[in-house]
Amino acid sequence: MQTVRGLLASLLRVQHPDPDVRRRGRVLVALCSSVSVIALVLAPIVAQLSDASSGLWTLALTSAAYLGVVPLARRGHVGIASAAVVCTFGTIIAGIVHVTNAQLSPVYCSVIVLVGGLVVRVRAVPLVLLATVGLILALPHISGDGTRPSSYDDVAVAGVLMSVVAAFAAFLTSRIVSTLLREAETARLQAADLAARLSEVNGQLEARVAARTEELEDALRRSRVLAGQLEGMTRRDFLTGLGNRRELDAALRAIDSRREPPHSISLAVCDIDDFKTVNDRFGHPAGDEVLRRVATTLDRGRRAGDLVVRLGGEEFVLLLPGAEQGQAAEACERLRAAVAALDLDDVSPGLRVTMSVGVATGGPGPAHPRLGALLGTADAHLYEAKRAGKDRVVTGKLDTGRPAIVA
Repeated sequence: MQTVRGLLASLLRVQHPDPDVRRRGRVLVALCSSVSVIALVLAPIVAQLSDASSGLWTLALTSAAYLGVVPLARRGHVGIASAAVVCTFGTIIAGIVHVTNAQLSPVYCSVIVLVGGLVVRVRAVPLVLLATVGLILALPHISGDGTRPSSYDDVAVAGVLMSVVAAFAAFLTSRIVSTLLREAETARLQAADLAARLSEVNGQLEARVAARTEELEDALRRSRVLAGQLEGMTRRDFLTGLGNRRELDAALRAIDSRREPPHSISLAVCDIDDFKTVNDRFGHPAGDEVLRRVATTLDRGRRAGDLVVRLGGEEFVLLLPGAEQGQAAEACERLRAAVAALDLDDVSPGLRVTMSVGVATGGPGPAHPRLGALLGTADAHLYEAKRAGKDRVVTGKLDTGRPAIVA
């Protein structure tokens, strides 16, 4: 069934932009195809008659003529195809009347008008009617006045009247169908226009959504950057640029999260000696500059992988992951000497500072849980360095607690 529908749809497809021309072309294609099929079906029946040659010739010519009209109609040449249909139909009717009786001519001629009125434009219906009337008037010469027992005048009048009625019917039918087609085409165009507008609106909406999404994503990226900057600011000391206690905690958490944490970790608390005297004698601006110079010295002199933070005031913390007690003592002694050698004459002539350092070294295991213990031990060693005369490093392990002074 689907195959038959597909074949019919393909057969009735007319190539023309005008919907009225397409409608008349489909009527022509359907009419011509039907007549051709009927002629082929009647051929075996006519062949059984005694005088079948003329009938077979008529059927053959009819089928060939109408099959030739089908391609013209499908290409949109409806005017030429319509003229060919009417002429062929009139010729066939004239032949039938010539061999039979002319009194049936009104029926044949009205069929010509009806078919012609359906396949030509409305304004061409009168021409089809005039041509048919001319055929009616020419029938005496075609049939040899074979209209008995009816008079020819009666046949002519009946033929003209029936043709006029057929023309009126064809006119009305054509107008109604054309009106319906125009309304359907208008509705189709309106639907297509609405679909185009809807597609345009959808496109604009999608563009706006995409733009808004891009703006939101950009705002989200900026907020992430700002959040990162804010996080960085909360972990940095505003005066020296070093990290603060948050940075130290984060570093210890990072050490804890390693698959293989270091077997030992050292932590040094560094304190500038007599810093209150610096502020009192040289002023707080000079004290701030001293803090910045010491911070820079510690940061530049630390080992790769170590971390220097400022806890507050004049106190700094140095985190040395993986450093044993001797390595930590050596690194801190180098930093102490660098601070003692700082030239601060540009800050204030004759200004010099020293630094005391207390170091605590922890054994194997997670580092972060021992932060309090490491800081406590390092602070204790720092106070020991202060009592021993300042400007020195005191080290010790977390388990023994026995300090060792590095001269």
